[in-house]
Amino acid sequence: AGGEPGTIRLADMVRRSIETLAYNLLGYFLVVDHPLVADAAGQNQAELAVRQLHELDSAVETARKYAGKNTLILVYCPYSVGGFQFLEKSKGSSSNLSRRLTPLSWHNGPGKKGSDPTAFSTGRPAAPSAGFGWVAAFGRGSEKISGIMNPGELHAILSRQL
Repeated sequence: AGGEPGTIRLADMVRRSIETLAYNLLGYFLVVDHPLVADAAGQNQAELAVRQLHELDSAVETARKYAGKNTLILVYCPYSVGGFQFLEKSKGSSSNLSRRLTPLSWHNGPGKKGSDPTAFSTGRPAAPSAGFGWVAAFGRGSEKISGIMNPGELHAILSRQL
C-alpha cells in the first residue's frame, strides 16, 4: 500500500526494527522520526503532506501491532502547522487538493471571527514550534502522557520509566 515498487516504507522499517530489538532482554528504546510531514506542509505541498501523514499513521499502527505488551508507544509532534491552507495546486500533483478539502482557517472556523491574517507580515517565516507539542501515548505508562506537553516534562516522565 503506497509508494513505488521496491520502495521501503516507514512501517516496514518500524516492523523490522522491533523484530530485531525484541531479542534484547534488557528492553529497548526506538525513536522513529518522520519530518517529511512538516517539510511538505512548510512547502505548501498539500497532497505530499497528507501522503506522509498516512505513512506515519501506518508506522504507528505497525508499532502497536508488533510491540510487546510492556511497550510504551509515543507519538510526539513538536511542530505547529495550524491554519495550513491548500491555496494552490501542489508541486508534482495532477489534482488540486483545495477543490476536494475545505481548509480550516480564521474565516470558516468555530465562531467565524477574526482578522485577515494576510494583512500582517513580519517578512520572516513563523517559528516551527513554540516549545510545546502534542503527544499521544499507548501502552504501559501511557496514562501519564497526553495532550500538549513541554519537551522537558515529557523527558522527565520518560526518564523515570527507563
